[in-house]
Amino acid sequence: MKRMGEAARKLATWSGWTRRLVAGHRNRRRDRGPKADLYLRAGVPHYWIVDPDERTLEAFAAEPAGWLRIGAWSDGDEPRFPPFEAIALDVGRLFLPLD
Repeated sequence: MKRMGEAARKLATWSGWTRRLVAGHRNRRRDRGPKADLYLRAGVPHYWIVDPDERTLEAFAAEPAGWLRIGAWSDGDEPRFPPFEAIALDVGRLFLPLD
């Protein structure tokens, strides 16, 4: 766990945000629990969870009390949110095309 803490601190220093691609039920729980807590303690100010099965993007911002969910979006949505609010993100482009 110490090693993961060091990696999270480096990530926070390097990028100011992190994103997580989830796959499977077990990862979903871990990404919303222990990993999210780790990133918060490390000072990561923004956290995204990208779910290719659900074709969704969720964005969170760090607050003193914990993660604040900014919103959730899917195909066809083009939200603007921190830390990239200057651009509209085409959420559908995060995923492989539908067959």
